[in-house]
Amino acid sequence: MDMNTTNINELPIDNNPPENRDLPEQQLNSSLSHMLDPVRVNEERHVRFQEVKPINKSSNFELKESHKVIILATILFLLFSDVKVKNYIMDILEVIFGKFLKTPNGTTTKTGLVFYSVVFSTILFLFISIIDLSSYRFAF
Repeated sequence: MDMNTTNINELPIDNNPPENRDLPEQQLNSSLSHMLDPVRVNEERHVRFQEVKPINKSSNFELKESHKVIILATILFLLFSDVKVKNYIMDILEVIFGKFLKTPNGTTTKTGLVFYSVVFSTILFLFISIIDLSSYRFAF
């Protein structure tokens, strides 16, 4: 036998019995032993909740007028940056204002570019002032 082990007979004996011999399940408070409080009347409280506004998912995304102006300016810019449109407008401007808008090679001078920009901004201004942008609904 091992020398480092203890025999059960050698263990000390506690002669004092435990005070509470109930099982732990019996120590739990049963629902029968509880006393109910007398009926208590709660105060009335006036609580109001904000009504959630229903979101109309079927409506189109509404663009602000500034966004519509930006879209219109972008479309006009893309139209005016086309080579055929630019040559056509520059030919009209050359007939009206003279030959100094183009170089002998056929390219646009700085003065011609200023006149071309003025035409672009004038047409953009006329579109914005004449067309009622708020009446257009885009399906985005």
